[in-house]
Amino acid sequence: MKVILLLCVLTSTLWAQFENDPRYVKRRAERYMARLNYEDAISYLTKACERIKDDGEIRILLGECFFARSRWSEAAKAFEAGIKIDKKLGSLVTHFPLALIRSNRLEEAIPYAESMASDGRNERLKANGNFCLGLVAWHKGDIDVAIKYFKKALRHDDSMPKAHYRLGLALLKKKMISQGIAQFKKTLDLDPLHHAAAHNVALAYRRLKDKKSASIWAARYQEIVKYSDEISRIKRALREKPDQIQLIRRLADIYFANGLFESAIEPYSACVAADPGSPEPRYLYAQSLFNSGDYHRARLQVAQVVDRHPKYKKAKILHDRILDIVRDVPKEKK
Repeated sequence: MKVILLLCVLTSTLWAQFENDPRYVKRRAERYMARLNYEDAISYLTKACERIKDDGEIRILLGECFFARSRWSEAAKAFEAGIKIDKKLGSLVTHFPLALIRSNRLEEAIPYAESMASDGRNERLKANGNFCLGLVAWHKGDIDVAIKYFKKALRHDDSMPKAHYRLGLALLKKKMISQGIAQFKKTLDLDPLHHAAAHNVALAYRRLKDKKSASIWAARYQEIVKYSDEISRIKRALREKPDQIQLIRRLADIYFANGLFESAIEPYSACVAADPGSPEPRYLYAQSLFNSGDYHRARLQVAQVVDRHPKYKKAKILHDRILDIVRDVPKEKK
């Protein structure tokens, strides 16, 4: 009996030590997030913040969870708390100025967006900062300034669908319809399920009195809406019960089929975590990573499929393809 009691005390002590270790807390929270289980992540991280007072990154993770749930004010508050602890995070948390803007705290978003826009370390950070400054101008009704910042964002990162879309809206406001259509089409090249972009292309062609093109794009809009509605239904169901792995797999498959490989990464990762021995989810996870340019992680994942399932030919083909590319890529780009 004493031995059992001693074991219980030791187990409880070790568990308490883990729960007060910021590295353990962040890894556990990231596992919740990988399964799209944001509500449990929020509950866990909120309690962790009460125990661990001096870790900014834990609060940033909490903010990301709130942001994923469209809880803008709570996201902004969590980001603020994290940045107050660790000021160097201020220009790195891309969703912070967006959370402030969506909370209608426009003036407060400006210094963080400006800091991001002038950051010399990363083109995507510069793009995000300029995009946020463009959004602030848009909400203030200054369309010319918004256009300037959206164009600056795209000079730093032309693969930003939201910047192309917002630029398209701003160009329509200026009655530059053909240029607006071009931006919406670029949006859809990057994000094939962007239903608002397809809808605006149809409306723009109608304004140009091009009935045939308007009809084609209206049909495409309806098709995108069908997929978007299914995605929304799946996400609502997952909010109620996060561990429905069949729904998570369906979500990943929709993203994959529509070329949204970066969006497919997280749900495929959850599928792999739920069934590590199954080759198909891991192969699709690797393929999504590969198509998103993450060759290193793609190689690690597909190598496991090749090792465990040597007859799985698709994995061997992908593995060899990655090796061919990596041989030609400088080390710092791997």
